[in-house]
Amino acid sequence: MLDKDSAHSNLMDSLVQTLRECDDETEAHVSRTNDLGQKLANRLNLSDRQKSDLSLLCLLHDIGKVGIPLEILNKPGPLSQEEWEIMKSHCQKGYRIAKSSRWLDEISDSILYHHERWDGNGYPSGLKGEEIPLLSRIIAIIDTYDAMTNDRVYRKACSKAEAIAEIKRCAGTQFDPNLVEELIKVLDNEVEDKIWNVSSLSAECSKTAGTGEVHANIMQGKTKSYKKSNSRNLIYSRYTVDQDWKIIEVDDNFERITGYSRETVMRDGMHQEDLIPENDREEYLNLVRENFKIGNEAFIEHKIRCADGRLISVHCIGREFFNAVFREKRLDIVITKIDKD
Repeated sequence: MLDKDSAHSNLMDSLVQTLRECDDETEAHVSRTNDLGQKLANRLNLSDRQKSDLSLLCLLHDIGKVGIPLEILNKPGPLSQEEWEIMKSHCQKGYRIAKSSRWLDEISDSILYHHERWDGNGYPSGLKGEEIPLLSRIIAIIDTYDAMTNDRVYRKACSKAEAIAEIKRCAGTQFDPNLVEELIKVLDNEVEDKIWNVSSLSAECSKTAGTGEVHANIMQGKTKSYKKSNSRNLIYSRYTVDQDWKIIEVDDNFERITGYSRETVMRDGMHQEDLIPENDREEYLNLVRENFKIGNEAFIEHKIRCADGRLISVHCIGREFFNAVFREKRLDIVITKIDKD
């Protein structure tokens, strides 16, 4: 189902396209939840089959929403009791859709129960504790975390720290407390790794950087001589572009560095080249291509044009990966602002 060359992927494409018609946040949301879900799955030592099922679940857990009226799905204010009952029915609708295909039957129960609660006060069946399928418990927590940290039609995003605090508060009631503990470790390690990678690579680049407007430096291994404690003063941002270089996801620091808010990026359909000064674009793209001829990582020092017109220098680490859910290449980019004399 996840293989783009599989004959069965036509069913997946049809379902995804149908879901996109009623939820334009689906692609970015699924990409984020799948990424976080796989990290949690690795920490939990899940089997390859479970990881594949989790990827499908990240993509299709809300497939039942295709049967919910758009005026309810996109309502900016609170739902009435009647509307809420209709909204809750997406679990059963999704279950029936998955159950109708032998290729999706494996995840049908996980779709049905992904809104159950650890304390038994969820829906549709009021399952409690480990009665709830493991994958349902996983998608419940990562789906909630992603929903809280990204804007929705009915509310603004909260900070990651606020989201983590809320998930901790709900451990043992809404969420499996053991999964909450493991998710917090995943998120803590994710931040620590990003800061460490940017700190060590940026320091190494600073020692060898040239004086041109755009400079490439291909790393041949990790630098060990930089302490993590020194990385705390760095400001970094991580964002993702698709195979057409369209920016499909930005983190909380993107606006802090560039001045472009998440709303602006998503509304205007910004591309990577929109960040690069016009005179630098050709050289920038040539350097990226040269880097990727050697491996799946690019390490470049270049300039970014900020929202207010200022040009700033950044160290850029780009890592190419294949998104199994959407069967397309993606590029994760981490930029660190350089303070030059």
